[in-house]
Amino acid sequence: MSSRFTLHSCLSAPAFDLQSPGFTPGPCFVVRVQGALDLSRNNSQVAALLDDVFGHRAEPEIPATPPPAGSRAERWLDWIFTAQRQGNWRVFQRGTFEPADGHDLCGQFRIPTQPTHPAIPARFAAEVLNAWVLEDPENVDLKKLRQRMEWWRTTFTNAGPTGRNIRNLLVRLAQTTEPVHHLGQDIYAVGAAPKIRLARGSVSDRTSILTQGVLCNKQETLSILQSCEIPTTHGTIVRDEADVQAFVEAHGYPVVLKPNLGNAQRDVFVNLYDQRVLAEVLEDVDLLAEEFVMERHVFGESHRVALFDGDIISVQKMFRPQIVGDGKTTARALIEAYCKLEADSAQRVKTSVPPSNVFENARVMAYLQEQVADLSTVLPKGQVVYIHQKLEPTLGRNNLYFPASQLTPRARSVVDRIMAEFDIDECSIDFIGGGVTAEDGDFVVNEVNTGPAFPSNVRPMDEITARLVASVRD
Repeated sequence: MSSRFTLHSCLSAPAFDLQSPGFTPGPCFVVRVQGALDLSRNNSQVAALLDDVFGHRAEPEIPATPPPAGSRAERWLDWIFTAQRQGNWRVFQRGTFEPADGHDLCGQFRIPTQPTHPAIPARFAAEVLNAWVLEDPENVDLKKLRQRMEWWRTTFTNAGPTGRNIRNLLVRLAQTTEPVHHLGQDIYAVGAAPKIRLARGSVSDRTSILTQGVLCNKQETLSILQSCEIPTTHGTIVRDEADVQAFVEAHGYPVVLKPNLGNAQRDVFVNLYDQRVLAEVLEDVDLLAEEFVMERHVFGESHRVALFDGDIISVQKMFRPQIVGDGKTTARALIEAYCKLEADSAQRVKTSVPPSNVFENARVMAYLQEQVADLSTVLPKGQVVYIHQKLEPTLGRNNLYFPASQLTPRARSVVDRIMAEFDIDECSIDFIGGGVTAEDGDFVVNEVNTGPAFPSNVRPMDEITARLVASVRD
């Protein structure tokens, strides 16, 4: 029996269950799956390949009417949305499905896309459907299909916004009534004339291009901080392995290696505690192709102070994912409990994740096994084991927040000096050590970032959105 499907593009706003009449996520395309489809056709090898290439299912931020649970329609829509989400697309809803005659795949689909490159999801969806359901399993070349799916993953990423915070800001604006217009190059206009604010991620038009350029140069930023007698880390540009070894001989381990240019936690390697670990990192970076800075690793509690429109909007403790032994529970059971824990308050935001996000992540498991060789081991009471050494997106959010009033006078003085010296009223300042929210202890300023908030910083992003909206309203 023959099977066929047809695609129809629609560049008007979709009639979804949107909670925000003032914001439309962009165009949608309509897919009608028609014909005589085998009710049992489901190439499990293709499905496993797609799950492997696109990873864990991404949850949409704005709900829509779901397709029948366990249906092929649900799985198809999941792959499409996950590919868009991985590419950081300005899409916040999974598509919807209107079945024909109770069928689990035949019927009409409405799938949101974005104004730029709107046809990409339609073409991707067609290729996935063909390989997964329509094509005879014996005719599917899995090697070529994997290459195609990896190409699609890259295509989604290249067509999505480049800014790390764009999507996080837009999804919050989507839940207000303010109009938002894309002006190009990841710049958006919030509001309507005569009151309009321009925003790029969590950075608004009040941050000058000159300041952004300076703060994206880590070595230049450190030099300015030192000239102002602000305690900071010592960093040196390293251009080859000889420079690296000279730094280690002068300062010892552990060290930090990160790109000098940029402001997005890309290729940042911390707590490189011996020659073996450092050598492994040096195999993955090209010191000749890109300028890197090496710093002495500073131990201590990390805090991020976020500013927007000249006010401190958040003081966040940078909480590393960790478990603490109780003398009775295995490391594996403690990790499972950590993954399942949820919190949503003014003081803490913790999202739950599947334990498989830890146990199936090679990087995380390698780091854990350096501390605990066997996860079935019962941890002694009080022993701290870090699940990962830095931000790991698959581990979800775990943020602790303090009011600005808890900043010590010394830390507040440093914040004021940085704002004055860099002529900036939007940024985030990273402190390491004591003395930020408690009087005892010393601290250093590790970085000054152009963005007041980052994707995992829930409360600052909420506050920035509220301030942007309030500033364009009468």
